[in-house]
Amino acid sequence: MDLQQTDVISGLPAPVAVTFLRHFKGGGISFAWKPLLPEGHGSDRDALTRLEADGYVELVEEHQAGAIYQTTTDGNAVANHRWTKRITRKTADRLLTEAIARAEAFNADDTRATIIARVRVFGSYLNPEKDRLGDLDLGLDVRFRRPYDRDEAFVYAQDTGVLYADSLVDHEAWLRAEAAKTVRGRSRSISPTNENPARLNGPWRDEYVFDGLHLLPEVAQHGAAHLGW
Repeated sequence: MDLQQTDVISGLPAPVAVTFLRHFKGGGISFAWKPLLPEGHGSDRDALTRLEADGYVELVEEHQAGAIYQTTTDGNAVANHRWTKRITRKTADRLLTEAIARAEAFNADDTRATIIARVRVFGSYLNPEKDRLGDLDLGLDVRFRRPYDRDEAFVYAQDTGVLYADSLVDHEAWLRAEAAKTVRGRSRSISPTNENPARLNGPWRDEYVFDGLHLLPEVAQHGAAHLGW
C-alpha cells in the first residue's frame, strides 16, 4: 500500500493508524482502561468506531473487559505497510523475481504445512507512471497440504518460529505467517498479505500459480475459502 506520512486514515495520522491497526490483525482486544492510541488522538473506541464505519476493522465479540476487533482486507493493507525507503521500479522487478523463486522453493519442500497456491501483485507496482514505489504489495493464496488439528498447528508454529501469541481469533494465521515470512525474505520493501487483492479497489495481476493446484486435497481448500480466494 502506497501511504504517505501525511495521509489521514479515519481521522488518524497514517503512522498512528498503521501501528493501531497492527494490534487487531488476527483479532485484538480493546480495553477501556488500557489505551493503545497515543495521547492526543482520542479514545480507542471512538477510533475503532470510525475505522469500522470506513471498512478497516470489524467487531468480533463484546466482553465486559473490552471488545475484540479484527482487521478487514482494507485494514490489513494499512497494517502491513512499512515505512521504508522508496524503491525504483527496477528494484521492485528484482524483488518480485526473488519472491517468486522463494515461493517455488517453499512449495517444493514437502515438510511445510502449507502451499503457496498463488502470488498476486497489486498496488502502486501496477501503475506504469510510477517509478518510485513505497513497497511491493503481494497477495498470497496459502492453502494447506494435509489435514491437521489445532494442537498440531500450534506445535508446528512453535517449531518454525511463526507463533503469534497475540492472535486471539484465527490460529490458522500462525501457519499462513510462515509462507508470508518466506516470500518476504530479508527485504523490508516486500509487503505480503494473505488477503485476496481482488477484494480491494484497484488492479491486481497473477504472477505465480502453483502447478499442482488442482491436485491439492479438498481438506486443504478451507484456508483459502476462509480468506475469500
